[in-house]
Amino acid sequence: MYILSRNGIKESEAILEYPKLKQRDTVHWDDEIITLGQQWEQETNEIISREGCPPLIRMEICKKCSYYELCYIDEE
Repeated sequence: MYILSRNGIKESEAILEYPKLKQRDTVHWDDEIITLGQQWEQETNEIISREGCPPLIRMEICKKCSYYELCYIDEE
């Protein structure tokens, strides 16, 4: 929603659907969410501009993730 609002699409809320859980959540768009989106964008840009990768955080759930090989490609 942050990117959409930056591109001129103004909506006051969005619906997130979780079909497998049969749940819906409504996200209300306000100044707090805009600030959070700006912070996330800034943090993402900082990570992208680094010369190296951020340190690896080892978690048990990672073994089931579809990105596992991408994260652990250089690990021994």
